[in-house]
Amino acid sequence: MALNTQSKFRQTIVCGALFALMAPAIGALLMTPFLILSDAVEHGFSFDSVISGWMLTTIFAYVVGIVPAFLTGLVAGFFKPHAAGWLPYVCMGLVGLMSSAMFGKVVWAGSEGMWVLIIFGVPGCVAAAACTFICRKAVRVSPDHA
Repeated sequence: MALNTQSKFRQTIVCGALFALMAPAIGALLMTPFLILSDAVEHGFSFDSVISGWMLTTIFAYVVGIVPAFLTGLVAGFFKPHAAGWLPYVCMGLVGLMSSAMFGKVVWAGSEGMWVLIIFGVPGCVAAAACTFICRKAVRVSPDHA
């Protein structure tokens, strides 16, 4: 079931909102196992550490990731009808990687460049590609309003 929007502007905003709601959760899903594993190596494995690690990662992902996700979603919504095939997923993945890494560098000002790219950029890239797939399938401009 697709959400029919009445204008290109509304399509762009809806895609931005969709990215803002979903991309940080996808990024948190990607990062949680690594953070839990690093905590388990240091402190030992426990169910409480898994739950608290997942909750903290999700909160952190939304605090840090909602702005770059929304911006990436605006770009995806604006350029949505202009490309077909695998190109939109690669392009939006790169936009997600760059926006997440740049925002992460601002938030984590004292960190090295490669760590910021890995910690923020890679989840941003994967989340942007996944949200692009969802946005392209779920949101479209109504034919009578295109």
